[in-house]
Amino acid sequence: MKKLYLLLFFISFLGISDAYDLNAQELSSLRWLITQYQINSNWNMTATDCADINKGAGGSITCGIDQSGFQTITALLMVTSTWVDHGEPPVIDKLIFPNLQTFLLSAGQHKNASYSLLGLLDNTENVNLNRITVQYLSLASVPTFPSKLKLTTLVLTEVTMISDLNLNLIFKGVNSSLNFQRISFTSTFKMFLDISTMTKSTLSTMFEQNGMLNFTNSYFDTLSDITINDISNTHPIVFGSSTLYRIDIDNAMVVLGDLPKVRNFKAKNCAFSTSDFSVLPSLSDVIFDNISTPIENASGLFNVVITNSPVPIVPSESWFSNSFSLKLENTSSSGQLPDFKSFDSVSISIYGTQNIKTELYDSFCRFNLDITSTTLVGNVADCFYCYWSEMKSKLPSNTPNPPNDFKCNISLDSYKYVIPQIVNTEYGSSNLTFSTIQNYTLQIYWGLELSVYLIQSENIDGNNVLIKAFGKFNLKAPLAIKATNFGNSNCQITYNTTTQFNCIIPNQNSTNPILINLDDTITTINYYSSSTLLISGVHFKINNQDVEISANFGPNPYNVSAIISNFPCQQTLLNDSILSCRLPVGLVENVYYSLLVYANGYNQTIPVFIKPKEDCGSQSNCNGHGSCFDGKCRCNDGYSGYYCESQLSPGVVILPNNTIPSPTVIVKDGMNFTFNIIAIQEIDELSSVVRELKTNKWIHSTTGNETFSITTYSLQSTTPEVDQINATIEYSKNSRLINFAGQSTLYPENSLKLMVTINNWSYKDRLNRLRLLMESISSINNNDDGCSELDISVNNGTEVNFLRMTINDVSFYGRFLPYALSDDKPVLIQNQVVNQTKESILSGMTLTYCDRCVIDPDFSVLINTDVKSDCKEKFATWKIVTIVVVLSVVILAAGLGVFFVLKKKYKYRKEQKRIGNKLNKLS
Repeated sequence: MKKLYLLLFFISFLGISDAYDLNAQELSSLRWLITQYQINSNWNMTATDCADINKGAGGSITCGIDQSGFQTITALLMVTSTWVDHGEPPVIDKLIFPNLQTFLLSAGQHKNASYSLLGLLDNTENVNLNRITVQYLSLASVPTFPSKLKLTTLVLTEVTMISDLNLNLIFKGVNSSLNFQRISFTSTFKMFLDISTMTKSTLSTMFEQNGMLNFTNSYFDTLSDITINDISNTHPIVFGSSTLYRIDIDNAMVVLGDLPKVRNFKAKNCAFSTSDFSVLPSLSDVIFDNISTPIENASGLFNVVITNSPVPIVPSESWFSNSFSLKLENTSSSGQLPDFKSFDSVSISIYGTQNIKTELYDSFCRFNLDITSTTLVGNVADCFYCYWSEMKSKLPSNTPNPPNDFKCNISLDSYKYVIPQIVNTEYGSSNLTFSTIQNYTLQIYWGLELSVYLIQSENIDGNNVLIKAFGKFNLKAPLAIKATNFGNSNCQITYNTTTQFNCIIPNQNSTNPILINLDDTITTINYYSSSTLLISGVHFKINNQDVEISANFGPNPYNVSAIISNFPCQQTLLNDSILSCRLPVGLVENVYYSLLVYANGYNQTIPVFIKPKEDCGSQSNCNGHGSCFDGKCRCNDGYSGYYCESQLSPGVVILPNNTIPSPTVIVKDGMNFTFNIIAIQEIDELSSVVRELKTNKWIHSTTGNETFSITTYSLQSTTPEVDQINATIEYSKNSRLINFAGQSTLYPENSLKLMVTINNWSYKDRLNRLRLLMESISSINNNDDGCSELDISVNNGTEVNFLRMTINDVSFYGRFLPYALSDDKPVLIQNQVVNQTKESILSGMTLTYCDRCVIDPDFSVLINTDVKSDCKEKFATWKIVTIVVVLSVVILAAGLGVFFVLKKKYKYRKEQKRIGNKLNKLS
């Protein structure tokens, strides 16, 4: 065990020791640099880890750990002011620093002039090197530099070149920032650009000059920052780049092309190809010294410093941004300084040889001025004399002294100041002295801010107006209230707290808004009052979807809303007299509802009537067989159908069912129809069934006679979730006008009316709904003549209004009213086709949560006298057509009716006799 501990310790020690050693190749390259450039003793030639190689003086070295656990250099800054001869550097062909990103060499002295530092660094090993700075030494380059590096920044400053400097690859290889300052060349060496090697086009004739620098998009796609100072170059330098952001150039002839992004431009000892600075639309910062070209058409400048350069005409307002600083020195400018009164912040300094005139405008009192080299013409604003002792040394030398009788009339922009709630005071005042010599003393006030969100006005006691104001009030401040409408009559305060005050305007009366002025010396507010709410009209629009309420909401409507039948009306428009809102879904047409409106702290309730939409067929005449009543057809005796389009069949036999609420309607021998309630379902918001009750066990009782009868069925269920379900079938030989869910509906003669009542269904979730499933089935003896073939077509099964099942000229008609009763209130229901086959159709009537739910369909038999049948007297092809009413409805209900249409007068004696025999046997 002891040996194992020793072994682990030895391995651990070796691992730690390796982690602190610099990678061997990098260590060799670093020692070569120290030797070649004779770096002083701050750099240790024998150390192997970064911490010992450099002791923090003469630059720095930054290291990390590579994947092999060795140290690796990421930044190398080598600076020396003295030189130490370390001997001759070893022979190498490249410097290896695979993780080096930043390299700086400053003030070294090369030992062997045959080596090129830039050439040794330019190799595929140095994949991360992107910033190189060389300064204050002699430097050799190679024609291929940089071909392997991906440089973003190259800086050469105070460098003496002992080789040619080929700009072709430098321009191509430096991606962002190029900085050349004070570069000189020994012997016959030079900086050159061979444009014949350039592959990009759009070269103009000026580019033909050998050696000229071209900073354009043709050579630089991404260059953003460039500095070129003191370069021995006699040819023009061209700038025309869409990416350049900053230019710093010295001692050059500058050709300016389009430079849309340049913001900072610094130039010294230069001449420009143009004086039109509109080619620099983004320029904001200009520093020019000894520029021989005058400047014109500048704009948007923020900082301008121009010295020893011609600016023939003093800059106009169009040169500058809203806040700017201008310094002109020895610019020999003429003209007059503008007022600059519309500018926010301005600093103007004018020195040296100038011919600039100026007035001392009022606006100049706000600016920082030092304009002694200008000449005063015109007036002097009083503000300069008010502070003469501080200002006179910065004004034009010919500015006269203030008159002996001059008195400064000073004022404050505001004498009232709002303080935050957290300050330990609510209201106060004090004398504030600005100058004891001039006796400038003013009284100021401070306090909490006054605010108002509602003012009510009511006539009381015959001829007085009571004002109630709600907001935030300062009880410590003197509050004055006046009624502007009544000649600034004072309102006498009768009640006052920090959130409400009441006051009375005596001997006045008004039902209109009153303009109230409130002033507590800190805050002044003018606010219109609101009178007692009075609704003057209600208008329904856009198919009863929107309602427009007219009332005296006033100039400052506050907390305005409308509620109809306990449901909020979604606001779409509000002004001083109109409130428009979107009606809630679920309102039933042809029904009165209560409308409750809140406004300005008042409320009013009025009844409103939802007028039904008209749907009575072509020309609204119900096919000439009825009349349009409450927007729906009410058919004459002997006719039925949604638009009274068909005759009623006089010879229908109805066979009751003693087991379930599913009577059989017999038209003739071999043809009958039946309907049946097959289930009640609870469905969720996704229409998925969460509970289903089969309706197949009933007990029944019948009362009445052959003219009118009522059969009541009660569902026998052992399910504890359901209290009671009843189905009532009424039959009448005569037509009847029945009121259901607030609607009057005409039931034709010989029709069946079904009412289903569901009490106390135990919902799994109050957001769930109930769906009643009703099946309508046709039955016909099959023939071989093709006339009994069944075909079902459904127009749209999502909003069913009525259902037809047609055999040649006979129709079974079921009416689905769009409303029902939910807890004794009319509500909308949704009638849908759930499923269909060749012989039947399954309808679903869905209504929202209710404790007591009532649905009321009806059935009839119709004769269609317009049918043209190929089967003549035979039974025609079945057609089940669901006709959909897609108009939005405001009433919730369901109704069905059954009708049969016969093309001719059929003789039913044989069939009636046969059914009569069956009935006798049953009795």
